[in-house]
Order: sequence, then C-alpha cells, then structure tokens
Amino acid sequence: MDDFKNVFSFEGKTALIVGGGGIGLPIAQALMENGADIILAGAKEKKAENPLPEIAKKNHKKYFFVKVDLLDAKSCTNMAEEAALKTGRIDILVNAAGVNKLKKRKNTMMKLGTMFLE
Repeated sequence: MDDFKNVFSFEGKTALIVGGGGIGLPIAQALMENGADIILAGAKEKKAENPLPEIAKKNHKKYFFVKVDLLDAKSCTNMAEEAALKTGRIDILVNAAGVNKLKKRKNTMMKLGTMFLE
C-alpha cells in the first residue's frame, strides 16, 4: 500500500463516513491509512470491532464517532453540525449506511443530501 501513498493521498482531508458497520469501517480505515482524519457516524459504535482508534493513534490522525439516527432529520442535522465542529471541515462524504425501515427514509435522506449541497 505504500506504493500508492502519493497517488491516493488524503493528507490534510477530513472524511465523514455515514454508516459505521459493514463496508463503512474498511472504507474509513483505507482513508485513514492514506492520510485522512475520520468521523464515523452510525447508530452505535462497535468498539470491539473498530480498529480506527488504534490506527489514528499510530498515524497521528484524528478519529471521532458521532451517533446518528438516519430516520430522524434532526439527528442528521446534529450529526453534520457535530462533525463540522469536531474537525472544522468535511472534505469527503461517504454514504455507506443501510436503513431497513421504509418509514420516513426518503424524506430524511433527501434532507441530508440537500444539507450537504448547500
């Protein structure tokens, strides 16, 4: 992976990964190993399975977890505000969240997308 450090460098960038379980965690790990500070957002942090705090410490990177309920527009707004306050910027947004409840989902996800486009 060292051969690609310069080509795929995210040094000085902050990534917000929405969806801490499943594919979101390895995406966050790859971004951090290539220089990014990470904000991982999800319903709950799986501390036992999460290597990011140790990787952050080893690589002198920032790591934060922000709790969010993606079916609640206010929770999404709070997540975005907290993420921005913790690092001062969000350069990369990865939506790796899976929501298995149809109720309110479309409206909430549209609000979240609009918020980041503004």
